[in-house]
Amino acid sequence: MRRADKWSPSYSSLIKFSRESAEFMVCTGLSAVSSVVEGGAMSAVGGCLIRGAEPGLDDDAVAALMVDYLTWAIARLASEYGVDEPPTHPSLVRDGLSNYRPPFGKLLLAECDGRPVGVGAIRTLRSGIAEVKRMYVEPGWRDRHVGSAILDRLLDEAREMGAPTVLLDTCRFMTEAHRLYRSRGFVERSPYEGTEIPARLQHLWIFFERSAPFARQPS
Repeated sequence: MRRADKWSPSYSSLIKFSRESAEFMVCTGLSAVSSVVEGGAMSAVGGCLIRGAEPGLDDDAVAALMVDYLTWAIARLASEYGVDEPPTHPSLVRDGLSNYRPPFGKLLLAECDGRPVGVGAIRTLRSGIAEVKRMYVEPGWRDRHVGSAILDRLLDEAREMGAPTVLLDTCRFMTEAHRLYRSRGFVERSPYEGTEIPARLQHLWIFFERSAPFARQPS
C-alpha cells in the first residue's frame, strides 16, 4: 500500500488504515490532512473527509446534494430576480453525473460524522481548460471550511487533468462563494464558451477564471 501524509504540526491526530478495505479514519481534531491510498486521493479538514465519489455506490448521495443545491438556488433566483426558467433543472442531475466521471472530470463527496454533507465536481471543457461545477455544502457544516477543502481538491484534480486554466460561474447573490473563489486566485471575466448559463440570464451571474500557478490564501 502506498501512503503519503501531510500533517499539521499544531494538532495531535491519529489515523488508522485498514489494509483490507483502505478505510481512512480521522479520530481527533484535524486541521488538514491529505493522503493517497492505492492511487486514490483522500483529504480531511475539521474532522470531515473529502474523497472521490464512487460510481453507483455514491450516486444517490451526490445527486441528493446537487438537487438540494439547485432547489435552493432556483428558489433564490425566483425570489430575488423573478427568474422562473432556471438553466438546469434538478430532475436532470442524476443523468448528468457521467459528465463528471473520468476521463472527462471528477466528482468529490464530503462526509462529516459519517454522513454526506458536501459535493463538488470538475469537468473538461476543452484542451487545457476545466470547469468547476455543483459545489455545495449543507448550511450546518460550512463553519468547518469544507467548501474551501473541496475547491482545493478540485483545483488539484484540474492540474492532474492537465488543465492549467479553471473556469466557473456563480450567481450574483452567492457572495460567500465569491470570497472563497477570489482567495484562490480566481478573477472575474466575461462569459466563456461552454457555460451552461444561457445568454438571457448571464447578467445575473459572475464568471471567474484562474490560471495556475497560484499560492493559496487562507480561507
